[in-house]
Amino acid sequence: MDFLCVLVLLPLSVGAVDPELIITAERGQNVSLTCRAPPLLEAGFWSGGGGRVFLEDGGTEDGDPSVVLERVDTADSGTYWCRVLRGGGGARPDSGPVGAVRLVVVPELELIQAQSGQSVTLPCRGAHVDPQVNIVWSRHDPDPREVLLIQDGVVLGQHPSFRNRVEVGRGAERGDLSVTLKSVTPEDSGTYECRAVRRSAPRSRRSGLQAGPISSVHLSVSPAAAGSAHNGGAEDAVPPALMAGAFAAGVALGAAAAVLAVVLRRRSERQNRDEVLIQKLQPERAAA
Repeated sequence: MDFLCVLVLLPLSVGAVDPELIITAERGQNVSLTCRAPPLLEAGFWSGGGGRVFLEDGGTEDGDPSVVLERVDTADSGTYWCRVLRGGGGARPDSGPVGAVRLVVVPELELIQAQSGQSVTLPCRGAHVDPQVNIVWSRHDPDPREVLLIQDGVVLGQHPSFRNRVEVGRGAERGDLSVTLKSVTPEDSGTYECRAVRRSAPRSRRSGLQAGPISSVHLSVSPAAAGSAHNGGAEDAVPPALMAGAFAAGVALGAAAAVLAVVLRRRSERQNRDEVLIQKLQPERAAA
């Protein structure tokens, strides 16, 4: 009797089997998904992964049809489970799931520094993000809370502190789900996460937030520099390099003026000595 081993990707909120193994990986890594099954008489059949899945060397020869998922992204987070099928791919399942792996892909934490009054872009980019999803931005310090809910580029809900300060980008079809926060203040400092939430899923906001974030950003906002305008912050202040250049130019001009004064004074002294000498010589020439 022939067997096939099938790998299926389910949302974390729909799990038929508790994961035996939890794998945490960073974006761009290759991840091995293990599945123990009886020795197979023909190659395993795998689904999911968008063509980025391949069997490990000798995978089906010893009953270990493990696979490698290449270049994982945050959208690959989920519970992967495999089951044994009898005969061809169209046969009914011979058993329930024989293994499950939960994959959590974490993004790199991006650090952004700004001054009060500036506009800051919070990046959120995913290569495999379905544009037909809701985007939820949440803040995790000092207190965890959702701050933005976006659908089709329109803000549907927002924390009162964000009202009239958010600009949504137009690159969702390219996987760019970034937002711009205007007129930031030190109170905006914290760690923000961007997640994609399926619209049709029941209790979508809760189930979607259980998946890994697409982007994680730590924003640090410092008070505006002294003497700068209130709305504009450091963007309206005189750049330090320009101030340093003006100071250096003033010093150089002062030094040049001092040198010129010394030269003129010495020239005047020489002229006075010459006039005195001429006056002394003139009577002597007249007497001769």
